[in-house]
Amino acid sequence: MNGTSCKNCISAVYEDKTQTGCALERLEILEDNGVTVTPAYDEDKEFFVLDKLCYYHRNEEWFTSHVGDNIQKAIEKENSLVYHAVLWENSEMDIGQAIGSLMIQRYKPQHITLLLRYETIYHIGALKDQLDATGILWKISEKVGIETDDIYHGVKSAMTNHSAPFVFLVLSHKDIYDGLLKNIEQDMIDKGLSFNYVLCPKKSMLIPYKILSYYISVERGNFINQILEDECLTAYSV
Repeated sequence: MNGTSCKNCISAVYEDKTQTGCALERLEILEDNGVTVTPAYDEDKEFFVLDKLCYYHRNEEWFTSHVGDNIQKAIEKENSLVYHAVLWENSEMDIGQAIGSLMIQRYKPQHITLLLRYETIYHIGALKDQLDATGILWKISEKVGIETDDIYHGVKSAMTNHSAPFVFLVLSHKDIYDGLLKNIEQDMIDKGLSFNYVLCPKKSMLIPYKILSYYISVERGNFINQILEDECLTAYSV
């Protein structure tokens, strides 16, 4: 779905059969950030249609299943970023620091996978202790090659049993600053900015699982470069 109709949204405010606004003030926020809001109508109502996905849209069926809940908080909880963090050992990466930086984010990973080199510089036992302390599901994949092309099999394997909506492919701990994921969530979900993936200075990327799966399946070893060079994808640089 590329757009959103407000017609059956529980937050749509109506006077008789004509929509006059949004109880969550999403129309004003989205318009201020470049989303086109167009009046529309059918035989039942007059309502607004957005040219972008509204992450706050919920229908009556959803409302019925949340009777007694704080509706705004329930929606915000569902809108939180859910992602699988994949950390690749390389000369730009301090894995211990990267794990620590992920754990101070507002949105912590659903799962963490470490891709370690053949001759890793890390003590596996110490990494396992650090990962256990997070309380998050984790996996360590060893014997991943040094060159970027060699991480193909590691990333493909990491994605096999985990299908969180997003994958955070971390190539450098320096890309994970305090508040990073909160800022991304605000820009993507609250402000409605449109982009296909988030690109960090050291080429780490937060990318939808479905998009990464496609490039993993067709580009093999060159999947990172192909993502960066594909003019059909819009990158949001942080």
